[in-house]
Amino acid sequence: MILVVDVFNQKMTSLLIATCILFTSVSGQAAITPPYKVSPWSLAGPISSLQGTYQMRTTLISEYPPSLASVWELGSADFNIVIWPPKHCQAVQVFFINKKHKGIGRFHIETDMVKNESLTFYPPIQKLEVITGKGGTPKTYFNQRSSIPFVNYETGKYKLQVTESEVRKINDYNKATAGRMTEIDFNLSDKIALMVTNSRFCFAHITKDGSESSYDALFDPEVYEKPDELPQVLTISNKKTRKGYVPSLFHPLQSSWTAVNSGLKKTVDLLPVLKNPEFHDKTAMRQKSHCNGFVSTSRNPLKRAIGVISVDSWEVNDINAHMSTTEFIDDHFIVSIGQTCSWIRLWITDKDNTMEKYGNMKLSETIDIFFNQQFFVGPDSDEARPLSGNSTQIDRIAIRRHWDHSDSKGEGVAQMSYGRDGGQNFPYIEYFKMDSLSQQNIRINLIKAKSCQANIITSPQTRLSSANKPTPNYFEFVSCERFLLNNENTHDKSNE
Repeated sequence: MILVVDVFNQKMTSLLIATCILFTSVSGQAAITPPYKVSPWSLAGPISSLQGTYQMRTTLISEYPPSLASVWELGSADFNIVIWPPKHCQAVQVFFINKKHKGIGRFHIETDMVKNESLTFYPPIQKLEVITGKGGTPKTYFNQRSSIPFVNYETGKYKLQVTESEVRKINDYNKATAGRMTEIDFNLSDKIALMVTNSRFCFAHITKDGSESSYDALFDPEVYEKPDELPQVLTISNKKTRKGYVPSLFHPLQSSWTAVNSGLKKTVDLLPVLKNPEFHDKTAMRQKSHCNGFVSTSRNPLKRAIGVISVDSWEVNDINAHMSTTEFIDDHFIVSIGQTCSWIRLWITDKDNTMEKYGNMKLSETIDIFFNQQFFVGPDSDEARPLSGNSTQIDRIAIRRHWDHSDSKGEGVAQMSYGRDGGQNFPYIEYFKMDSLSQQNIRINLIKAKSCQANIITSPQTRLSSANKPTPNYFEFVSCERFLLNNENTHDKSNE
């Protein structure tokens, strides 16, 4: 059985794909029973084998994204295998294996697993290889979606709809969905899913309606007996201990990441409408003094800030000094998006830079999200990355920072995840470098297109949809000031 894994060259300018054996027999272990010893490995080259016994704990995507290898419960209803982000997911392999392999907090990877039902998806070429029976022969199909939907029709039984030939034109795909889709039956009774990906930046995972996106991480340093043997890029982030902070996916920052990003920067401003802002007279605005709770559907036209470009300017403190040395600490904020929204810009900057000082704006401090066109541009380059849906399909966006709080340089990586508010976790995850987010006291300016109903959720109980005591959060929203702009975008026809 072949697994595709990624190896970055030293300059990280391209992705070198290498192949290796997934379940090779570990020397001297063929005749022994579990627990098996995990073979030493690193990210310096291809992984030679995953066979072994792993200690795990249940992890939420909101805490840490699935990376390289993860184990998922399937439940009893429909589920989707989500492949995201597309640029990093060259190959994803899913093995449907018996639950007996998963003990209490332990998971045994054995060579017999390759004989079970499985699928291998190659997103760039839309190719899907499927094995439905034990020891069966793989059959080739095609899937044009960014996710693979499994529809439950009987206890433990599912159907997967695919096409038998490659479809590249939307009209041909619409014809296929109208009557030429092929249905594949899966018997997944008493099965769980082992999912492996080609890259630690490919966050393939399973989503289920009405439940949180939780999974078991194969590499959890919290419970592994020798955490020093595990690569730092796979550890849980933002966990503070007496010895300091546990390294996360990006900390310490790899030299390859620094090298590639040092030559890139954001140079193109896609929102020139915001240059030289002209402000409405605040005395005539008749708005509430605070930003949260703003009623965008007011019948009073003087209160309808949604008719113009508006800004919620939040001063945010870092409450690192008040935290216990052993607490798990949230380090993110959430933006709620209404169903009508063309675009937003998050300008994250020094705490003194309100919208009145927009002339100080640096493009490296901005995240631009265009819902109608379904793309966004991060702060570290001019790359337009795909957005999975528009404002009718995305209603919350979470921005989390990954950084060393003891480092005064303020260098760090930001995580953006988004989706529907069906649970506490958002399935689509992106990363980019953003130094301004890693300052201790900042200002978050949420700039919204006219008719855009968006705001920053500052209440932890609202974020969790619960009255339970929330997890402490580094972000402390102190005060907010609202601005309305007279600036008009004559090229924006989205609201006509």
